[in-house]
Amino acid sequence: MGDKLMILFKNLPKSKRFRDIYVYNSVISGLVSCGRYDDARKVYDIFEAKNINPDHVNCSIMLTVMRKSGMRGKDAWEYFQRMNRNGVKWSLEVIGALIKFFCDEGLKKEALIIQAEMEKKGITSNIIIYNTLMDPYSKSDQVEEAEEIFLEKKEKDKSQQSRALDWIRRPSPISSVPATEIPRTSPSHCATPIRLPPPISPVATTTDLCPNHRHLLSMP
Repeated sequence: MGDKLMILFKNLPKSKRFRDIYVYNSVISGLVSCGRYDDARKVYDIFEAKNINPDHVNCSIMLTVMRKSGMRGKDAWEYFQRMNRNGVKWSLEVIGALIKFFCDEGLKKEALIIQAEMEKKGITSNIIIYNTLMDPYSKSDQVEEAEEIFLEKKEKDKSQQSRALDWIRRPSPISSVPATEIPRTSPSHCATPIRLPPPISPVATTTDLCPNHRHLLSMP
């Protein structure tokens, strides 16, 4: 598969639309999936030589390539800083890849520092970040440290669910209007009928807002 992907890439038309960042990201991602990390680096070198502006997807993929290639956390951090200067902002995908890099290398404290900096910038850790942080502590039998990270995640989950429920319970201006006075179709002079959507239940809304916590909504 990797050979076919490289042949396809080399035979793409030379026009600009076939040489944008999305094409490069797809090719590099495909090569990573095939375990062709050296080829992924070669394609990335071509990408850089063409002075195409990187994005957060490109940066996170390359951090994975560097990790799989056996490079060090220091190299990953320097690469991230360079990408940051080139306009790649802190994002969940990029920082997640960076934290994974440090955790796999055993640099647990450094990974926690990066996570703390991410939170300061207003980016909330997701379950993948927390699992990545807990994994090296669990593997090294540091149960207390892993439990602290788990409890932090649990508290944030409760806080997020509470904010979502508060938003749902907030009264809206339309709530004071009797349901019988709300027209379900448009006036007769309108050419196209306008139908209002069916009422949304609080449970359905909560499920949409908190897809990761649907199991909580089914609890008695």
